[in-house]
Amino acid sequence: MIIVISMNWAVRVCAACIFCLLVGTAILHQMLVRMLPDWEWQLRQRDVHLLVQAGNRSFPLLPRQPCPRHLAIVVLSAVGHFVERRAIRSTWAGDAVRPTARVFFLLGTTANGSLQRRVEEESIAHRDIIQGEFLDSYYNLTLKTIHLLKWASERCPQTRYVVKTDDDIYVNVPNLIAYLRESASDSRFLAGKLVTGEKPARNPFIKFYVHPRLYPADEFPDYLSGSGYVMSIDVAAALLRTAMRMRLLYFEDVFTTGLVAEKLGIARVDSSCFTYWEQEDQCCQRRLVTINLMTPERMRRTWRVVHDADLPCDDSASVEEKTRHGEDGSTEEQCERCRNIAVPVNARYEI
Repeated sequence: MIIVISMNWAVRVCAACIFCLLVGTAILHQMLVRMLPDWEWQLRQRDVHLLVQAGNRSFPLLPRQPCPRHLAIVVLSAVGHFVERRAIRSTWAGDAVRPTARVFFLLGTTANGSLQRRVEEESIAHRDIIQGEFLDSYYNLTLKTIHLLKWASERCPQTRYVVKTDDDIYVNVPNLIAYLRESASDSRFLAGKLVTGEKPARNPFIKFYVHPRLYPADEFPDYLSGSGYVMSIDVAAALLRTAMRMRLLYFEDVFTTGLVAEKLGIARVDSSCFTYWEQEDQCCQRRLVTINLMTPERMRRTWRVVHDADLPCDDSASVEEKTRHGEDGSTEEQCERCRNIAVPVNARYEI
């Protein structure tokens, strides 16, 4: 009897251990699934033409204002980033010279009904919202950019240039216009900050991991940083046509300005005036076209700096002199190269 009871107890303990092991394995699996992107989905759903709706179905919301003649600046923004969009409207977006230049915000969709209603109210109030028919998420940034190309090329074919940027970027519109006037051509023009020699990350536990089946090569093609780049309208149309025949990679800048542009044989023009890092030097901020990693408060502060006519900026010191004094020569050199496009404070500028 004692032996039977002991065996029953041992069986129960063993069963409990197996149960705990199975439950623990299931929990660990769920944790790992949450930590990693859904690679099976990424690997299956990659044909762009299957992911982009045809015709008017592509855009649940469209801006209620005409296309600009010269320059459309399209800011990719998350659905819930109301504060970021408000900061842009109250700062650098006001420097766009209407009706020749305008700023728009491109969003995806959301399953949150109250959030969607707020977006619709925002669209009515500001008339600058473009909403694409895709779920708004980090891994859909490439789809968001493709919708930018679709909107620009199909709905604004008379606009000369299109800018893609993000809602944490400060765009110095007068300097951008000066750059286009000095450096841009009307066709086959694609410019920004060139990134070269970048290798795909193979660590599956980091945000920028690239599965070898998504991109098997050891190095990305040269591409323009997604923080901000500008293209002529014919390039937008060509990128869209070619992208629709390709398989998607969710790094939007690598896909659009790297893989697709390379397939088309479109040269990427490198400009030091487009940056993808923070810039604290106030005088340098006045010379650049884009400044990265902006919080709404920093954006307002930068806008005040750019428009401060009383700010003393000593442009007499050369790059070599500043480097000898221990300053960041590379950063100073970037700003020095942009001196010729910097528009003086409160100066009139035309497209």
